[in-house]
Amino acid sequence: MRIVAGSLKGRKIASPDWPGLRPTSERLRETIFDIFADCVGGARVLDTFAGTGAVGFEALSRGAEHVVFVDNDERAISLMTETSEQFAVTNECEVILGKLPEFDLAGSISGVFDFIFCDPPYAYKRIDKVLDRIKTRLAFNGVIVLERSKRVSEINVTNLDLYRTIRAGDSRLDMYR
Repeated sequence: MRIVAGSLKGRKIASPDWPGLRPTSERLRETIFDIFADCVGGARVLDTFAGTGAVGFEALSRGAEHVVFVDNDERAISLMTETSEQFAVTNECEVILGKLPEFDLAGSISGVFDFIFCDPPYAYKRIDKVLDRIKTRLAFNGVIVLERSKRVSEINVTNLDLYRTIRAGDSRLDMYR
């Protein structure tokens, strides 16, 4: 798996195959960042259920100012920390161990985010609770992108506007404001 574009283009991201890890594909990352190309430069990004960190590292490559990675798996935390060191971007990111929706975003992370990416396991049943938690950290005019299975029924979230959906393979990208 590689960074698609930007200053880190072509750099390899390790992608182990432990159970439950499903990295966002290069094709889907390219789609996301083609849509938000004008919004990423200088942005603060929150990458939740980060796994390999592919989306966050792609954002850094494309000019994001700062990325916070959150995952509940210590192996993922170690992997993202190693990748940030290999890419020499440790000053532009934070890697945090935490389990959403229980994770206290207010106590662990400062500021708001222009772009929030949320990629829980496709079988995850509490997506609505996670969106309720992370929307409190969304900047004015910010965007939440939720990657989920296209087979999952609609999600009921208050105070967020689902304004665009893209289907690709087994995945669905829901974009909220």
